[in-house]
Amino acid sequence: MIGVPRALVVRVSPAGALSGQDVDQIWGLMSRSVKRARPEFEARLASCDQVYLLHERASGDLAGFMALHEVRDPVGTLLHAQWVFMAPRWRGGLGFQMIGARLFLRALARGKPVWLLFSAATINSFMMIAGVVPKLWLASQSDLPSDLRGLIDRGMQRVAGDAWDPAAGVIRGRGRWSYAEGVVAPGTADLSPLVRRFVEANPGQADGDALVCLVPLTMKNWLVGITRLVRRARRRAAAR
Repeated sequence: MIGVPRALVVRVSPAGALSGQDVDQIWGLMSRSVKRARPEFEARLASCDQVYLLHERASGDLAGFMALHEVRDPVGTLLHAQWVFMAPRWRGGLGFQMIGARLFLRALARGKPVWLLFSAATINSFMMIAGVVPKLWLASQSDLPSDLRGLIDRGMQRVAGDAWDPAAGVIRGRGRWSYAEGVVAPGTADLSPLVRRFVEANPGQADGDALVCLVPLTMKNWLVGITRLVRRARRRAAAR
């Protein structure tokens, strides 16, 4: 697949068709960074529509996975990223972004707008998207247009159920999971404007709350975002 390192192999599976070995490998990768109950995790994984698995070509080990819901709303298509995880050695590439581009083009072919709906429980997951796209809405923004607020609410009711808090614009973790990385401590000084925006909008991140964001998947957002990602990848490669 274009944009995915040649050392990785991509496999797509409906969540319900994942093997026991697949689920074990996904759990093994995720549990390195997140502490949560496995039965609850498996139930949420099974509720997804598709899972993208990236395996190391040489060893067969799982390098990363992305679990998605595709919500077809009357006004367009919502691509909801339930989880996107990558092993540390493979981070910084464009693999998942290129997979996302294919999903975008497929959904766009239906002739209606396409949005990416994602929830960020850590600054790492927030910056992966917010740090590169020029246009992004927080579900908690007071100036969020009413039609987009309704779109987010309908999507989150389907994928998050009663954990969705529309007033705060977050999915409530209620202490059911905790993250080993990417949690910004309260009172941290000298934050960048974007990091501060995340911290202020998601004060319950220590309890596992996830800030819900909506990205319009327009051609401008894609082109600017991919350009920034390529530049970032080149800087990282040059620094090695």
